[in-house]
Amino acid sequence: MNDMTNDVLVDVQRYPIDQPRSNIYKTVVAEAQQQLADDGCLVLREFITPLGRALFEAETEQVAPGAWHSESMVNPYNTTDDASLPIDDPRRMFHPHRAGFVAADYLADDGPTKQLWRCSDFHGFLAAVVGLGEVYTYDDPLAGVVVNVMRDDTDLEWHYDANEFVVSLLTKQPDEGGAFEYCPNIRESGHEHYQQVGSVLRGDRSLVKTFDLRRGDLQVFFGRYSLHRVAALRGERHTIILGYAREPRTIGPAARAQMLFGRTHPRHHEAVTNNEDLLTG
Repeated sequence: MNDMTNDVLVDVQRYPIDQPRSNIYKTVVAEAQQQLADDGCLVLREFITPLGRALFEAETEQVAPGAWHSESMVNPYNTTDDASLPIDDPRRMFHPHRAGFVAADYLADDGPTKQLWRCSDFHGFLAAVVGLGEVYTYDDPLAGVVVNVMRDDTDLEWHYDANEFVVSLLTKQPDEGGAFEYCPNIRESGHEHYQQVGSVLRGDRSLVKTFDLRRGDLQVFFGRYSLHRVAALRGERHTIILGYAREPRTIGPAARAQMLFGRTHPRHHEAVTNNEDLLTG
């Protein structure tokens, strides 16, 4: 682990990610695995040190004006309308999607965000928590690690993630609102449970869990299987999203980069030519 990550960013007294053979490490990992198994979402409170929080906040505050903001009508699956389906099918329930993202190439290579994202000890810790032998940085030149910027009086409506799991850090809390809401494991491999999803979209709260993230908390979330959203807020909200994948050199499709950032990178097109792994969804 490099000096910045070890001494400044992570509270290694509570979360000794650099000591995988220690009893504290094994206890933290076991408890984290249980929390993920129970409801698909893990929050490690005060994972980041006070000084680390200040560094992350300063970095995201600096780059936030460079966010690409877009608005479109989407369903939770990010698919096009299918007129052959019933009108009340959740795949035909579209809502405004307002998104703002700072791309990875706006973040300094020696800044705190990319330092943590690339930290080998952090990779090992995440792999243990999510039950994988190894995790790799999501190699997308724009979407690998991003800052989500939510503007005043907006929300992020119900959706699934393309990534199997998402790792995030809140760096700026809104003045009001902005709670994270999710339906644990409402989606299963081979079973979409469209009726339950439709009920949630129509306002049924019986399957919804909610909590407020705080600066310094680390969130690990299985967003491909749990429907989720960020509730309406006042003020501005900044979140770092650290992307990882099961395989090395995994990147996203050019069309998704165009939607999220208003541009693509030559690597998106090279990946298709070279038959590299593409993260789709």
